[in-house]
Amino acid sequence: MFGSSAKTYAPEKMTLDSFMAAETGMSRTPGTCMTMGSASTMACLMEAMGIALPFNATTPAVDAGRRRIAHESGRLIVRMAREDTRLSTVLTQAAFDNALRVLAAIGGSTNAVLHLLAVAGRLGLRSS
Repeated sequence: MFGSSAKTYAPEKMTLDSFMAAETGMSRTPGTCMTMGSASTMACLMEAMGIALPFNATTPAVDAGRRRIAHESGRLIVRMAREDTRLSTVLTQAAFDNALRVLAAIGGSTNAVLHLLAVAGRLGLRSS
């Protein structure tokens, strides 16, 4: 399909055919990112910060658990509204520090730092 070009991709010396074969098979699943990109990283960090339910980051879209998580998330947000629980009481400096530790541990996307800085800035937290 892509021809049999002998052109290589340094430094690995990969042929175009080999590169396209690897690229084609990289992300093959319905509704679940198979790489630790920005979305997967942020899902993990939101869980670590306490604003997403456990297993939210790792439950595939096609899994029956996704419906349970959605249902429980709805119940929780209603309870939080009734109790007047604000995000600023959950997203503390300690929560951001924990998110940075998790980010380092999972080898997540570097874009997460920008997202965390933006949210922390909106909450008036220090960005150290």
